[in-house]
Amino acid sequence: MPVWFETGIPQSYAWTLLSPYIKSCPSNNPRIEWQNFPALTILNNPYYFGAPAVSTNVSLTAPGREIHVQWDVPGRTVGYDDLYETSTVAGRPKYAAFISQLNVTYVPLHAYNASARTASVYQPDGNVFVGDPQVNGTMFISLVDSNPYLTPYNISLINNHTVAGPALYMSG
Repeated sequence: MPVWFETGIPQSYAWTLLSPYIKSCPSNNPRIEWQNFPALTILNNPYYFGAPAVSTNVSLTAPGREIHVQWDVPGRTVGYDDLYETSTVAGRPKYAAFISQLNVTYVPLHAYNASARTASVYQPDGNVFVGDPQVNGTMFISLVDSNPYLTPYNISLINNHTVAGPALYMSG
């Protein structure tokens, strides 16, 4: 594994990522209420076009790389039965939250355009351990309105600050 720790995300983040792929559920399943956040799209996500590189550390990005994002407005119908709607209680997006391994790193947004719902952010620098970059492998990015201190133990507190996301960022 090219990472030390697997990233944990809140259940609503998982449902937000999964909902477009769920096509049906058994009719006897009870309805489960969960929050789906507005979609976040990384407009210039890096892609690897080489041979399979499972369990290797192939870097596709570097600190300082400019990342362009766009997000949906809340209220979009999602889910296999169209009974769920995207929502958020957060305010205006101010930061991109990079959620990776044991860390949540906030980076201020720039080139913010409220009417187009676009912004840019620079990929952060940092290490989990010396020589192991924090931004490594597939990780998550969300747009948030605040930068609360979060750990794997209280990561669900990010829900009330999430404007859009998460999106998968393929950094290596």
